[in-house]
Amino acid sequence: MRSSLWRPAVALAAILALAAPTIPAQAHSAQSARPAVAGLRKQMTWTASERQGGYVHVGSDGTTNAYTGDTAVDQYQPALCLRVDYQSPPGGITFDSYIGWSRGQVKATGPVRGDALASPQAADELCSRTFGAGWELAEFHDGRYGPSFEYQGGWSFWAAGDLIPGSRFWVTISDQPANAWNSAGTLPPALPAGDQNDLILKSRLGELVSPLLQVADGNFQYLVRNAVGRLFDGDDNVLLTDLIWEAEASYIVDPYDPTWVAFKDGVAALGNVNGETYVPQLFIPNYEDGVITSGEITLTVFESDLGHTSLPAYVLSNGQVVQRPTPVDEVYAETNEVWVLSLNEQIAAGSSTLTANTPAGRAERMKKKSITPAPVVTGPKATGTEATIAGRSGTNVTCNPTGLRNNRGLEYLQRFTIPNPSSVEHWTAGKLEPRMIIVAKDGYELKNAYFGKIKRKNVKNWVWQDLFITTWDRAVWGDYFAVKWLEIDNGPTIDLSLGLGALITQLLGLPITFDIKAHFEKKNDDMGSGVVMFSESTNIEYGTGTVYWYHCSSGGDGGTGNDNFARSAITSASSTFPGYSPARVNDGDRSTALGGGSSWANNAGGVNYPPQWVQLDFGVNKTFRRIVVFTTAGYEIQNFDIQIWNGITWVTPPGNVNPVTGNTATSRTIVLNTSQTSRLVRILGRLGPNIQQGFVRVNEFEVYAQ
Repeated sequence: MRSSLWRPAVALAAILALAAPTIPAQAHSAQSARPAVAGLRKQMTWTASERQGGYVHVGSDGTTNAYTGDTAVDQYQPALCLRVDYQSPPGGITFDSYIGWSRGQVKATGPVRGDALASPQAADELCSRTFGAGWELAEFHDGRYGPSFEYQGGWSFWAAGDLIPGSRFWVTISDQPANAWNSAGTLPPALPAGDQNDLILKSRLGELVSPLLQVADGNFQYLVRNAVGRLFDGDDNVLLTDLIWEAEASYIVDPYDPTWVAFKDGVAALGNVNGETYVPQLFIPNYEDGVITSGEITLTVFESDLGHTSLPAYVLSNGQVVQRPTPVDEVYAETNEVWVLSLNEQIAAGSSTLTANTPAGRAERMKKKSITPAPVVTGPKATGTEATIAGRSGTNVTCNPTGLRNNRGLEYLQRFTIPNPSSVEHWTAGKLEPRMIIVAKDGYELKNAYFGKIKRKNVKNWVWQDLFITTWDRAVWGDYFAVKWLEIDNGPTIDLSLGLGALITQLLGLPITFDIKAHFEKKNDDMGSGVVMFSESTNIEYGTGTVYWYHCSSGGDGGTGNDNFARSAITSASSTFPGYSPARVNDGDRSTALGGGSSWANNAGGVNYPPQWVQLDFGVNKTFRRIVVFTTAGYEIQNFDIQIWNGITWVTPPGNVNPVTGNTATSRTIVLNTSQTSRLVRILGRLGPNIQQGFVRVNEFEVYAQ
């Protein structure tokens, strides 16, 4: 059977290439070269036109140019690979010089950039590396015809295979300059070396496209969306092994249906790729944010090349799997449902590690609405212990108002941002998973913090952490912290070099040849490193060009020497009634008169109802024991606490009277049982006077060493 799609190509071939009709091999050689094309080199492409009972017809169409190539080599297409095994041809098809029989089977790799076909040998190796020995890049003349298929044809051929109609592929031609290695033009800048398994993985996942779309009826779609909505590891995904198990347990598929069996076999084939185990998954970007769902599923395969952002996608149309007319990209996937066949990144960090891939493990994942976060780091620890951070890690840390560090101050990572997530991780990889490693004097690892999965749109803005790093004692940790940022991918956790460079190594007091290592995943994206100096202001923004962050320092040694420590402090309050500034509490005026000229008072309204507080920030740690509070005559605060910040939370230290209850005096002196050291102290007003219980007034707030 001859497809009408090839008739224009056949006519063109007859006019331009039929130089010696009695010699078939030459008859289908393009004897006269076209004029050279300026710009990038080009590679010839073919397309898949139709399928019949396990066989596919591939060949030229109106886009194909067999003389100079038709597609620039900076573009991405799958490579069409052929293995000749001399199998018998299908019945019902007439083979001739333009529509031949390949005597074998074809498969398509995942998309590769055209310049990967750097030579005939490189092109064939790409196929054999992906599919095994005997596979080569399909060639223009691979079609055969004749009684014993002894004649070589051209332009198209049939082969065993299950390629999707409408798909395009890189194909070579042996006697024309229409290849990446011999066409006219220049090559684009080379891509960085990638994971050797990536192409194999994309190719094997690509083989799941057709069977998955064919089984994805309404019940199956409901099952997928329900499973993805559980966010079992914090992302919009479900493991394919879990999906298979749940689909069969729910009786929505026939476990013996050949299409379903092919899907399961394809999933199992990913269990061992060159000795490494991969866990395939189905990922729906932005599903939890309410993307528009549709009965027609759009399916694509993950990409690891950051430069390849628009991806071919496939749909089921009239019972046939076909390539979508337009590709999909991150912008499309932000509002429209796109199913992505990808790989789960099993990160070894607390509870983000997957439960076992067993019936019991799968059942456990089925129950989870979302992953249970690992313990949040909130206390001062100067250790190399890894921390898994779930949301904000501190308790609204108040940084030194001067922006300066004091020795033995508490050092925090305040916030960070990655403005362009696409420079780090492809949009088909899901949420970003940042890791920060901080190294101090002599190469000591102070912090190894994994921040969990963060939505791409969220990490573009500031992600607040207030993550405690250490008490920065210069004698112990030196004057420099090296900060390394990584975006984590899957792989075993091992000791790997941080690649901090000679200058940073020297700043940490180590020999220039010393290689600082840390424990993290083998596969990662390097987001760069920076140095935080003790003498720098905490108001500056650090950055690597990819990730940007701020530090915060709280407390430490030092002071002004004032007897009343409050006089040099900065004041703030939970709320303020107009005209009643918190600055009144440390202006040195002990007047207990009513009014905004003498006191602070909290604002009115339900949300401002006590408890309300007014705070002193000394800028550095102070050691104190005696506090004197002046309140407004006739409007005395009845109940209040004196509280200090201990670096983690607010506490109420015991004293001669603390907390204060039932007060009617305009002045109260609180002597703590023991001296306290802190940078922050506050009055927490719990109840105002009987005539205005919703307002607490402080006229003066004094703090003394003894």
